[in-house]
Amino acid sequence: MDVRSYAFKWKAGEEQQMEAKMRKLALAQLPRENAQLNTNSLNNVIMRSFDLDLSNDAVIVLSAEIPGSYLSPGGKSAPGKFISRYVTVIARVDFEGMPQKLASSVTDSSRLDVAPRLELVDAVDVDGDGLAELLFREYSFDQKSFIIYGVGRTTITKVFEGAGTPLR
Repeated sequence: MDVRSYAFKWKAGEEQQMEAKMRKLALAQLPRENAQLNTNSLNNVIMRSFDLDLSNDAVIVLSAEIPGSYLSPGGKSAPGKFISRYVTVIARVDFEGMPQKLASSVTDSSRLDVAPRLELVDAVDVDGDGLAELLFREYSFDQKSFIIYGVGRTTITKVFEGAGTPLR
């Protein structure tokens, strides 16, 4: 059995430039709030880069939180409240060095029942073909589950979705 890392190796200075581009791409997924946000509005930013198909093309996953940036609608008995937004973007770097979005997930802390928050676990070769897939943990209000995506040149395909287990 071969054991190898799927981590993408950046040249000096490239990773910081790519993170700036990915932060802008993440903000573009939040069109309603985009005017009042900037790349410094993103907290808990995690960016990981992979060479999933041994092509030396980076596939990047960026996850971030935007705390208290969004006011949920209130009702007559309860005013709206500020809630955190979560964004995860999967992109492949093109020939000009620009990240091209393959998929994104945007949710907020009030909607986790309909749109769970995605957290990258790692790149893994789940089917043994030598090419890696992306393993994510999905968090809803009261449970977690796992989901695996296969990444093509311009597409993402759900390969596996596991049953949820309670968080408590």
